[in-house]
Amino acid sequence: MQVVSTAWNGAEKKFYSFDTLIARLKAVKQALRTWNKEVFGNVQDAISEAEARVCLAEQEFDSNPSEANRMDMSAAHAQLRRTLLNEEKMWCKKSRMEWMQNGDRNTAFYQAVVKNNRRRNYIHRLKIHGSNIWCEDQDILKGAAYTYFEDLLTSEHPTENAELLQAPVDLIPRIKAQTGYKNQEGALSYLGIPITPGRTLVSHYKHIIDRITGSLAAWKSKLLSQAGRIVLINSVLCSIPIYTASASCLPKSVIHIIERHCASFFWNGADGPRRRQWVSWGNIMRPKQEGGLGVRSLWHVQVSLMAKLIWNAMTGTSLWSKYARSRFHITTLSNDTKAFPTGISKDVYSAAKTLLMQNTRWILGDGKDIDFLHYRWAGSSPLITTLPHLSQQPFYSVSDVVSDDSHPLRCTESIRQILDKVKLSNYPDKCVWTASANGSFSTSSAFQAIRPRGIPRPPLLNIWHNAYNSRAALFGWRVLHRAIPTDDRVSACGIHIVSKYSCCIIPATEDMDHLFLYGEITSSLWRWARPLIRNSAFGSHISITLWNVLSRSNRQSAFDFISVYAVLLVLWEIWKYRCAKRHDSKAKSLNGILSDIKYAINIAVQSINFKRSCSRIQLRTLLHYDFTPTVKMKKPSFVRWTPPQTGLYLNVDSASKGNPSFSGGGGCIRDSNGCIRLGFAFFYGQGDSLTAETRALYDGLRLADQHGFHISNVFFDSLVLVQSFKTNRCPSWKCTWWWREASSPLRESSVQLHHVYRETNRVADALAVYACNIHGSSIFHSLSSLPSVCKGPTALDKTGLPSVRLL
Repeated sequence: MQVVSTAWNGAEKKFYSFDTLIARLKAVKQALRTWNKEVFGNVQDAISEAEARVCLAEQEFDSNPSEANRMDMSAAHAQLRRTLLNEEKMWCKKSRMEWMQNGDRNTAFYQAVVKNNRRRNYIHRLKIHGSNIWCEDQDILKGAAYTYFEDLLTSEHPTENAELLQAPVDLIPRIKAQTGYKNQEGALSYLGIPITPGRTLVSHYKHIIDRITGSLAAWKSKLLSQAGRIVLINSVLCSIPIYTASASCLPKSVIHIIERHCASFFWNGADGPRRRQWVSWGNIMRPKQEGGLGVRSLWHVQVSLMAKLIWNAMTGTSLWSKYARSRFHITTLSNDTKAFPTGISKDVYSAAKTLLMQNTRWILGDGKDIDFLHYRWAGSSPLITTLPHLSQQPFYSVSDVVSDDSHPLRCTESIRQILDKVKLSNYPDKCVWTASANGSFSTSSAFQAIRPRGIPRPPLLNIWHNAYNSRAALFGWRVLHRAIPTDDRVSACGIHIVSKYSCCIIPATEDMDHLFLYGEITSSLWRWARPLIRNSAFGSHISITLWNVLSRSNRQSAFDFISVYAVLLVLWEIWKYRCAKRHDSKAKSLNGILSDIKYAINIAVQSINFKRSCSRIQLRTLLHYDFTPTVKMKKPSFVRWTPPQTGLYLNVDSASKGNPSFSGGGGCIRDSNGCIRLGFAFFYGQGDSLTAETRALYDGLRLADQHGFHISNVFFDSLVLVQSFKTNRCPSWKCTWWWREASSPLRESSVQLHHVYRETNRVADALAVYACNIHGSSIFHSLSSLPSVCKGPTALDKTGLPSVRLL
């Protein structure tokens, strides 16, 4: 501070105060440069010198442990700590600059940096309205900041500042000379984001393309296999373009160039010869469950980021959100929403808006914030879509229409039927994002909602186990897509070559099925692996054989895990053997190949605790191959329903045939003797199990209140629901209304919520299943009136007989 103060006060004063400010800033800059060179110095050299002094002081203290040498050693250690602290500060500042300029992946380190910056930039108190008293009320501070900038940036009489528009152009060189500012035409870059006065061009984003191609063409990437290349592509596409795409829109041509470079790198390698791309990049950019490799489409990522920006502007409460809604006329799902004026592509904005309209709805509370016609709050679409003749009506909230029986919107029978089912509450209306379970917007859920959907094929996930050799797994994926450059596949592309099957003594034409199923070395490998594979899995084509193995396996079973891995390794070794024979390299012997396969399987098996045990025949087969998998055995435990000492217990449960499908809820109230005081089984129609269990809890509390029962404890087997009430966070937007209704009596009473195992909740479970089966609702006041399927569990609980549960 002394260096800054001396340089600031010693600067030459100019006639204009602005020129004086510039002179002072230049003087401080020069003084800090000198101080950095002479005082702060080179950090690495200072650390080396400090470490050398510490070593010397320790040696002197070891040879002569006197008090003076002890003090010298402590001083040397203190100097080293100060130097290391300076290094830490330097790297913190450099990391922040690198993040602001170029962007980086959203790692935990940068999350910590952002949190630290937020704490440092947080305004705790201010002196406002010309007062000398500090104000710490955040609402008052927000209002003062808003008023200050509103007065600063707006004027009721703009003509008073008209003289500023008459400044002569010849002042520009003088201002540039005094201030050091630069005059630039065309595009410029600010914090790594290109800013252009007009239409964006590919050249404006050349730095991003260069960074991606540089990362893909690095010397280390030349050593990567095809499996390693796909990992690098995912890493590059998840880091470099995201920072720019989150603040601006990449042109489609730039996205196509980036994806073309990634596709070329995946199939050809770094600076490799051009090869045929056997699978289109569009199919590769699909989830692994749909036959792709999990590479995300940059276009859909950009639309997801734009949807996040618009969502924050529509639903946020910050000063920026209020400004964006007012400046750009953004209202939630309004038809008059306009595109952002600059830097936003119409295609991207239109796709983001459509995404928001399809996945946003309102949860009804007090009805004051919901537009009755234009917001999606009742049914699957806004009411205006079914009542287009009311499009000219002004804004009416739901509470306005509900509270006024003579309201003009009550003109149709369909609206009156909807309003008959509406029940307002004291909670505020809530806008939720339906693409996520908890109703909160996330970029990942937006990406999943907008990406094109394929046919999910769960067996394909069996290829991609973390313990598998990634090269063998990727080769298995290529076999399924018949993306192997065998001679018949090459000839089908119009390249006619002389075909020779190199894995047999007798020459033959090479094709995929002959290569991987019927060759000489191939037959020996399949004879070795056949006991590990079901005989019915073998087909006439290799792709069918591999699909049969995948579709009949369970990843939690040790035998199925080894079966799939053995097939993948056999295919991979056959291909390596074929390439070695084709290119006159030294090929491995059959024993060498089998030894490598067994070693790879043993390494993978030792790293996993399987959840599903093998049959005796399967275990005997694995031991024959010297495979000893570890199975996590569950221990049996006795659980029982415990009657209350005093008061009454309420047990509730739900059932959903398909989840979501037809659902129902059930519950029972029992006393200290285990006698049924009240039971219920309610059918709820279409829904999921979590919503049905929340409704069952609400119905159980409501019935207990109506019959004058004092409930001391409530038990249900949904741990998610128990945690939601304890943390006061609704677990799913679908059950928000019922969760709110159940929260009110729980807060007003001393009812305790408990999670129990399903075996101790059998009566409530049987009642919920009964409601689903009969598609009806019933209330039971005694044991004799209960359905027959519920009497047995009730008697077992009453006698205190335990149930066995595997833990």
